[in-house]
Amino acid sequence: MKKYLSLFTILFLFAACGSVQNQATGSINDDDLDNVLSPLDDPDTDIPEDSDEIVYDDTFVAYMYGTAYGSNGQLFLTSTATLDTLFNSGVPSLGNDAIIKAQNNLVYVLHRGGAFVSGSTDNVQIIDPANSFATVNQWSTGNGTNPQDIIIIDNKAFISLGNPESDPDNVADNGKPGDVIVMNLDTGNIENRISFFDLLNDDDYKASNANKMLLIDDKIYVLVQDLGEGFNPYAINAAGHLVTLDATTGERLDSITLAGRNPVGLAVSHDKKTIYVSFGAPFDDWFTINEYETDEFGGLQILSAADTTHSTFIADNSFGGYLEGIATGNGLLYVTISHYNASNFSFTSNIWTMDETNTNVEGFFNLLPAAQDIRTFAIAPDGNLWVSYRTIFKETGIAGDATVEILDGITGDYTGTTYTPSAPVVSIAFEK
Repeated sequence: MKKYLSLFTILFLFAACGSVQNQATGSINDDDLDNVLSPLDDPDTDIPEDSDEIVYDDTFVAYMYGTAYGSNGQLFLTSTATLDTLFNSGVPSLGNDAIIKAQNNLVYVLHRGGAFVSGSTDNVQIIDPANSFATVNQWSTGNGTNPQDIIIIDNKAFISLGNPESDPDNVADNGKPGDVIVMNLDTGNIENRISFFDLLNDDDYKASNANKMLLIDDKIYVLVQDLGEGFNPYAINAAGHLVTLDATTGERLDSITLAGRNPVGLAVSHDKKTIYVSFGAPFDDWFTINEYETDEFGGLQILSAADTTHSTFIADNSFGGYLEGIATGNGLLYVTISHYNASNFSFTSNIWTMDETNTNVEGFFNLLPAAQDIRTFAIAPDGNLWVSYRTIFKETGIAGDATVEILDGITGDYTGTTYTPSAPVVSIAFEK
């Protein structure tokens, strides 16, 4: 059985032997918690239906999941009411690889289960911050299934699985592993299993590696990586896929073959008319990374949501680095452009941005130059850019302090707020 580790995790894991600065505030107390969560007592900003306007909200709670992969993860939080302080929630026994979503006044922790992962794995944990961060429910996605992303709609969750074949009970109607499962969050029951097997390249290793997902109105878009055995995009001539599901029934509606390999990022413009896909660094093996050497593997694809067969592809050699995370906000597209030097294990990352209406690399500008090893970034409801990174010492490859900075989302100027969590933040979620 083959389990996969993302490039992000591999490089993080082997550089995570350094120390990180301790969070001075420690676990949050009840009085602090009431203050932090106070923005959720206000009514949500009223966004006009089908409006193309960008609506900002200056009241929100921010949750951050941090991990050094060698120990349990940690859940941090702050809000617009307590922006000068980052609190540690003190939630025990979190897994050491996860992503988080915040919705319905709850935090959903999706524990992944790739290689080298320990602690809680292959499940979704539902946490109630207002109830002393008690776990409301915790449901398995199937032993070894390595869940990658989650979309929550009412009491149901669509969950993409990186290794669906690991659970012998995870069988879709076509007799193949369910690459996306639909889970009832009240009971943990799997109500539907959706297979992408028929889309895959006809080689000796047919595995979808379903990854990022995106909800647009009544449709869910799923990235299918279709990687080669050993996490090797060079092993086969297989491009990624973008699959569309009905958000109510889970029915497969459409699928297209993408222009690049190893799709890792997915975003949509504020008017929902344009979809963006980033393709990560292709590599020969876990430690030999071939950055931006050819036009056909990595890069950015810009697709029309109305007709995804119409698209523009910008190869990663136009950016001078390999692409990682992408996000939209402020009418802009944001992309992490990264570089890795295997000879001295050094990392650098920049954030480039462009107007959502642009379709060529000349429209980009470098919003955040000279950043070190960006772990993740997110656009807050007020339009600011939250960037998590850590310093990598080039001489030793050892990781330095973990940092989260808040920048102006349009100019990139520093707002004056910096956090130093006790573990590098790899997932950020906001709730208004």
